[in-house]
Amino acid sequence: MFHRLIMIYRNDRNEDQGYTLFLDQKSGRIYKAYHRKVNQTFYWISFFLTLVVLRELNTAHLAIKQPLLMILILVFELIVSYFIGRALYKMYYMPLLKEIYITKDMLEDYAYKGKSVLKKDVIIAIILILVLIMFTLLYVFTFWFIWLLGSFFVAVLISFMLCFFSRERFKMCKRV
Repeated sequence: MFHRLIMIYRNDRNEDQGYTLFLDQKSGRIYKAYHRKVNQTFYWISFFLTLVVLRELNTAHLAIKQPLLMILILVFELIVSYFIGRALYKMYYMPLLKEIYITKDMLEDYAYKGKSVLKKDVIIAIILILVLIMFTLLYVFTFWFIWLLGSFFVAVLISFMLCFFSRERFKMCKRV
């Protein structure tokens, strides 16, 4: 049904419900995905459970002295985080897509606004990659499980964000 969807624009204003616009490159159709509202109760329960788990794992070590095994663990982490990030992206956006009809001028306006969104996305992705490198190095030098777990979650976020980037999106923003 959906071919390669290109993200055009994302609106994350606090006063109204956010949305993301996608362009189906093959058919030329525009889709809008409204962002889900965050359940505050779920958020706070998850936050406190995360604090409890992190406190318990604070002193856990994975004393792996073999470099090959450590490299295999890190590669396995990256592969698993890639597939989890892609699955989260599809679960978050694909069920919410609704086709909308907009004019060519409105599409160009959204593409122009999407240029600044793309710049922010690239900056956030670069920061996340630097954090991933830092967490991975901390794990390699300290063998603390908490750093491995942190690098896994950051890698999932990076994988999720990489779904936003495509060659076509960069070309579209260059043309506008």
